Amino acid sequence: MTLLQTCYSAFASNDVKMRRMVGYWALTMLLYTLCMGLLWVEVSLGVTAEIHARWLTAWVLAGGLLFYGLIRASRVLRIKFSWLAFAQALCSIIAVVAAYTFVAPVRGALISLLMGILIFCGFALDRQQSRLLSGLTVLLLALTMAVMQSLDPLGFPVGQEMVSFVIGASMIAAAAFLTGQFCALRQHLTSQKTELGNALKRIQLLATHDEMTGLANRMHMRDTLMRESQRHKREGQTLCLAMIDIDQFKSINDNYGHPAGDEILASFARYATGTLRVSDLLARWGGEEFCLMMPNTSLTAGMRVVERLRHEIGQLDLAHVDASLRLTFSAGLTAMAPGDSVAEVLRRADKAMYQAKGAGRDTVAFFDPEMEAGIVARMTLESELQEALRAQQFEVWYQPQLDAEGAVIGVEALLRWQHPRRGLVFPGEFIPLAEETGFIVPLGFAVLEIACKQLITWSQHAETAQLTISVNVSARQFRHADFLKRVLAMLDEFPFDPHRLILELTESMLVDDIESTIAKMSILKARGVSFSLDDFGTGYSSLAYLKRLPIDELKIDQSFVREVLTNSNDAVIARTIVALAHSLGLSVIAEGVESEGQRKFLIENGCLRFQGFLFSHALALESCNAFIRENRSLAEARTGAVAALGLASRMG
Repeated sequence: MTLLQTCYSAFASNDVKMRRMVGYWALTMLLYTLCMGLLWVEVSLGVTAEIHARWLTAWVLAGGLLFYGLIRASRVLRIKFSWLAFAQALCSIIAVVAAYTFVAPVRGALISLLMGILIFCGFALDRQQSRLLSGLTVLLLALTMAVMQSLDPLGFPVGQEMVSFVIGASMIAAAAFLTGQFCALRQHLTSQKTELGNALKRIQLLATHDEMTGLANRMHMRDTLMRESQRHKREGQTLCLAMIDIDQFKSINDNYGHPAGDEILASFARYATGTLRVSDLLARWGGEEFCLMMPNTSLTAGMRVVERLRHEIGQLDLAHVDASLRLTFSAGLTAMAPGDSVAEVLRRADKAMYQAKGAGRDTVAFFDPEMEAGIVARMTLESELQEALRAQQFEVWYQPQLDAEGAVIGVEALLRWQHPRRGLVFPGEFIPLAEETGFIVPLGFAVLEIACKQLITWSQHAETAQLTISVNVSARQFRHADFLKRVLAMLDEFPFDPHRLILELTESMLVDDIESTIAKMSILKARGVSFSLDDFGTGYSSLAYLKRLPIDELKIDQSFVREVLTNSNDAVIARTIVALAHSLGLSVIAEGVESEGQRKFLIENGCLRFQGFLFSHALALESCNAFIRENRSLAEARTGAVAALGLASRMG
């Protein structure tokens, strides 16, 4: 590569350091050229001998080539730029030393030229290097003066040379001081400029990107959507939008902690960004929700992109959190039609995402206009739940539980919502939403507290002192960090017999973290609280765990009781549950008993406790108390009748 090609390549490249190196070299050569020009003028006027000019020319060429060689070797040898500038000045000093063989006018011109080079180099060096360079220059000038004066005392008088030396040294010292001060000021300003630039970049980044995931934030996505929507309208292109929500993310935070949840969000962002196309834009919309914009993409093609991402995210390695954890998400897709606003497209994508979550999660759904009414109703219900919890609109009703003799032995506490406009609302309408939103936790504790207070009231009357109250405990409530502490606090606060309180746990909630579940149950069991396994036969727990659980009762699910007389499979399951309970030393109760035939079947197979519409629906407290009194009166009447018959038979 030629010299010109090298210079051109350096200036054309984006390497700022290389461009500055070549610029310095070019300026040095320019200064040397001016120096040679002065010498050749001097030769032509006969002021000095030609041999001296030739030697000086050789020195200049040698210095220039040496500096150029240093530039070319700087990358290989990793020479710092400041040392290149120092070498440049040193080459200039060598040239001036050689020039001392000439007459005083030429020496003056060359010394002036050296001052310019030194000042120029001082700006490129730090303060310490600038002082070192200036000191070296003064030393070389002094040595040269001493050598020249000793060689030619007549041509170099001591007085004249001393004056020249003092003037030159003063100029060099002044130049060193000024350049040093300038360098300090420049470094300070450069540092401030760098800090300000970094701060501005940080502010701009935080204004448009999410700090945790590094993705675009909601504001940046909205602005981009506005621009893209205008462009797509002009060009007649399609734009596909997807809203993505990580499934069960609240449970992940509850079980593994918020730092683990943050790490999962960051992992999802990194993996998704590397998987998606270059033209796609993924933004963190808020919490565990993300927005994906796919320009020039039809709805069908967008569906393929999101489905591929969903499949690959399921393979994401989360061993740093839990090796068994599998990440899934629900997504809703929609396409921007002509005339659609950005707000409308976002609203449709969000509704489609809720449709995907309602379909069981871990799926992708298109926007369906028919679901809009359902989503509005769901949002209204969620808002009303918050108000109902604040205004204490919930009531506890009680469904009696009877034995084979028809006597009331206890009740199950069931929640009812006394809505100010809709009237009585049953749990099936609001419990699933309460579970999803977390309202079930305060609701569950409220029901438990009411049940404890009711046990105190009933313990003060002989006809109700032996009754039990069964309270359903949701999985979310049971796994709550304060569950054990709050239940123990209620046992300490309310003076009732803990054996009369039965906590009903569903079988499916025992699948996860069985050891922690057993530990909590054992602590409450030691305080006298009883446990019933609700909906037995519908879950997935292992029978090996069943014998380890400190439970007192199995409850046969109503789905088996309903067709126990007509479906042989249900009959076999009911018999098996009763036999299993007896073998484990547990009591057994059947729910959903609606006919006398079902009751007789259960009695014949060893189930002697019942609950269902055959006996009573769930009742408000006053109605429940009346039912208990009436049941007791009937029981006393039956007992009296039986006693009378026995007496008559003995007298007969």
